[in-house]
Amino acid sequence: MTNVEIAWVFDEIADLLEIKGENPFKIRAYRQGARAVEQLSENVATLAAQGQLVTVKGIGPALAKKITELLETGRCRYYEQLRAEVPPGLVTMLAIPGLGPKGIRLINERLGITTLEQLAEAARNHRLRELPGMGVKMEWNILQGIELLHNTAGKIPLGVAWPLSQALLDGIAALPGVETAAVAGEVRRGKELVEQITLVVAAADARAVIEACRHHPQLNRIESLGENFLHGRGRLGVRIFLVVVPPACFGRGLLYYTGAAAHYRELIDLCPPEERGPLLGLGLLFAGEATGEEEPRQPGEWALKLAPLEEEEIGAAGGAGGGCRRPRRTPAAPG
Repeated sequence: MTNVEIAWVFDEIADLLEIKGENPFKIRAYRQGARAVEQLSENVATLAAQGQLVTVKGIGPALAKKITELLETGRCRYYEQLRAEVPPGLVTMLAIPGLGPKGIRLINERLGITTLEQLAEAARNHRLRELPGMGVKMEWNILQGIELLHNTAGKIPLGVAWPLSQALLDGIAALPGVETAAVAGEVRRGKELVEQITLVVAAADARAVIEACRHHPQLNRIESLGENFLHGRGRLGVRIFLVVVPPACFGRGLLYYTGAAAHYRELIDLCPPEERGPLLGLGLLFAGEATGEEEPRQPGEWALKLAPLEEEEIGAAGGAGGGCRRPRRTPAAPG
């Protein structure tokens, strides 16, 4: 596991302890441990291998033991025990802006609420404003926060997706046979809410890279895979898509999978007809080994769509060329 992942686990342990009303000193210790791991300039695994974890300010023997357990097994029994003790709905409430662990504990203890549905009903019936420190404004903010959660289901903020994508990238770039790799898709485009993390990898032996990536610690579940692509789910349930392209095609593959679809179509539209060949040729990416030529001879038999079209992306794709016009459908274009 990476430093960021371990920090996430410690932060969530602190949240769970606070929801349960545990000792404030214990809660503070996990928060400090999370910040200590997150701010390390070197990989926490290196310190663990050297037996130097307890030399880091904010990490005592108890936290060092849990870090070692996470590094060795990818799990923490204490964390899993806390998750089992706290109703899942209370954990979900942590995602509501402005509603922290203390507020969640208060709502749970006074009103017996354990789910988002119960919380929304209590807010609509003006029961939350009667609680100490809540009031009308907090009640309204909670309703708005619940609506936001429903509207953004399956998506994570860019601030969360970016470090997660970098952690994925670091592990994949270090694999044998990988010449280069980069983040593409929504994260590269800077979308505020990210539905899928997309990575483009350049390697001659795509099958070997995909096989190695199946065991990446950031991947919680594999949903589908082929000779040169993989779909799965990572932490927080975010979708992860990895595609391996021949090294000679890396730049154009990165362009294709960064998207968005509207931008890519605009590029094709803006190109003179005689220069569209390379862009149209990216309609399919290539399975198997590269031929060493600028364009592989045998394209693969599959194509994967880019992120859905959005109005603001269509407008941005128009660029300085002026105006937002509906791009005409090009058979080989993505999305």
